[in-house]
Parts: sequence; C-alpha cells; structure tokens
Amino acid sequence: MKEITDIKDDEIRVIRHEVQQTGKDGRRMWKYCVWGGAVLAFVVLGWWLLGQKNSNGAADFRKDMSDGQVQEYRVKNAVDSSKQGYTEVKDSVVNDVALRIYRPLNAEPTLQVGALDRRDTSIVYATQAADIRADNQKIVGAFVLKGEPLAWGKAKKGYCAIIDGQVTLGMAENTSLFEEATQREGYFFRQYALVSEGHLIENRPKGKAIRRALCEWSGEIVVIESLTRESFYDFAQALVDFGVEHAIYLVGTDVTYGWYVNEDNKQIGFGNPWEILPVNVNYIVWRRK
Repeated sequence: MKEITDIKDDEIRVIRHEVQQTGKDGRRMWKYCVWGGAVLAFVVLGWWLLGQKNSNGAADFRKDMSDGQVQEYRVKNAVDSSKQGYTEVKDSVVNDVALRIYRPLNAEPTLQVGALDRRDTSIVYATQAADIRADNQKIVGAFVLKGEPLAWGKAKKGYCAIIDGQVTLGMAENTSLFEEATQREGYFFRQYALVSEGHLIENRPKGKAIRRALCEWSGEIVVIESLTRESFYDFAQALVDFGVEHAIYLVGTDVTYGWYVNEDNKQIGFGNPWEILPVNVNYIVWRRK
C-alpha cells in the first residue's frame, strides 16, 4: 500500500474514512467529558446540599431550644438481680480531654438527700447531683425525692427524672415529669444541660474545674467526668465528640465527694469529704437490686 506522500500529480485518493473515524472518536471523547463533568457536578451539589442541611439543622435545633421545646431521652439500663452489681470504669481521651466513664451495672438509680453511709454495701456508685445555694443552702432548681417536692425553680433547663427505674434526661423550661415524679414516688432534679440530641449546649459559667455529667451514651445511662480541669465548653464538646447524645451536668470540682464499687467489690472514693455537710447536700446513687 502506498503512503499518502506517494500521491502523483494526476492521482486522487479518498481519505474520508480516516477523517470520519477521527471525528467519531472525538465526539465519543467529548461525550465522556460531558458525562464526567455532569457526574462531578452532581457529587459536588450533593455534598453542598448535605452541608446546608446539617447547617440548617443545627440552626433549627438552636431555635427549638430558645423556644423552650422539650428535647429528652428515656432509657432504663438492664438490671439482672442474679448478677453482682458493680461499676465498670474506663478511661479515654477526646480532643486532649481525659475522660473517665463510670458505668453502673445491675443497679438502679435514685436520689438521696443527706450524708451517705460508707457502710451501705448496696451502693455501687454515688456522686452529688443538684447544686446548693451558697446563701441559704437550699437546692437549686426543682427537686423531687421519692414523690416529695423539696424545691422548685427553672433557673437551669436541664433535668433528670427517675421513675420506676427509668431515667429521662431532657432540656426544657417546663416538663410534666416533675408532676409525674411527684405522683408516682419518683425522683427529679435540675442541672445545666450540656448536650441535647448530640448538640453542644453553651452555658454561662466560666473558669475551669473537674467536670462531671450524667449522660446517655451508647444507649445507656453513664456518668462521665474529666480527669483534668476543663471549661464547660471544652467538656461539653468532648462529650459530643465522644458520641454522647444527651447530658446534664452534675456537681463537679475536685471537692465533690463520692465513690464506686469495682468488680472486685472494692470501694474506691473520689473527691474530698465535706468537713461540714450542707443541709441539703444531695446525691444520685446506684444501688444493687
């Protein structure tokens, strides 16, 4: 076969086939480019819409909180009375914040007002719950002890209700659970809300201290504390990043007194006992069944 450069002056050679083939390949490549660009555009658009949805969701959530709507979570930890009750303890680090997770097992929570008895072998975990006013030593916020209201108030929107062994964590100015706890010999107290529906809740108190929270984490109620002095914000953010869905504050600082019982039935204390107990010092306590 002769090369194109061998064409004589009086000879015509048709090369349309090669030109058409080249054009077909070009059109195919152009289609690929168009489809590829379209797919890329859809991917980018999808990511943008997802980001907008998440952003709007957070904004809507904050609006719900300002409107005082109820955000709550109810859970009842499984209790097997045939097994030993104790507290499982694990440590973790999130965003450079060292955390300790207390998980009471085969025990049910209640509230208690007044001094704890270290000789009470039924207790597997105990720590302070609601704050006490410095001026009159009254409990801050609404408080119900086995159906008896001891305090009223809505200064703190976070709350915990314990009714028939079921714990409800929530955030709202008003909740019928106060009345329900009163009617059904349950328990109720208020504290700062730290996390609601997986979102951080900002609080006014400043400064750093040992922080402690009552949390819904992995479908269970646990207590999580910081092992270092942290601000409210950093502690709450660490809880969110740790996967906590709901959390309210518990009395913190390193002078808060309490203890837990480990799997070897050894009682281990934390904090420092009060030299003079406030009249209304109160605790959330898990006891073996």
